[in-house]
Amino acid sequence: FVWIEVCDEAGTNCRNPSKTPLTITTDNVQVNVYVAAPPWVPVDELRVRLGGEIVARIDLTGSNPADPFSTSMGDVVRYEMTVNVTGVMADSFVTAEAGFVLPTLVDANANGVIDPVALPTAPEPFTSLVRGASPIGFVNPVFLDRDGNAQYDPPGMPLPL
Repeated sequence: FVWIEVCDEAGTNCRNPSKTPLTITTDNVQVNVYVAAPPWVPVDELRVRLGGEIVARIDLTGSNPADPFSTSMGDVVRYEMTVNVTGVMADSFVTAEAGFVLPTLVDANANGVIDPVALPTAPEPFTSLVRGASPIGFVNPVFLDRDGNAQYDPPGMPLPL
């Protein structure tokens, strides 16, 4: 489970995921992030994205409980903090995802094709309980209105009238 609340730089105007954008007047936002998972689900990394690009990677490997069958609520909450995101120069969106560490994509032989990548294998008991899956959770976007027109204008060509 991943939850975010995005606030303007002052922290006075905030928005949860919805179709209504958060109007901001500076290029900075505060992203309040909460990550929770059953103790048997490994959560190794949190990624915050701005416009689809990863702007923050946070190592959460220390948040995984030693006992995957723990019944302690303290072993469920994995992360609860604020991530500052800068560089919002136009209307955009913020989202977050948590789970396995994403591998780095490379084109080592410079042939114009991304080299094949093997995803990491989750530890037990996750693989026994959820065969063939990778642990990941994500949240819907919070849209940002940077140009002040009270709507989210996606990048690219304008739609025909």
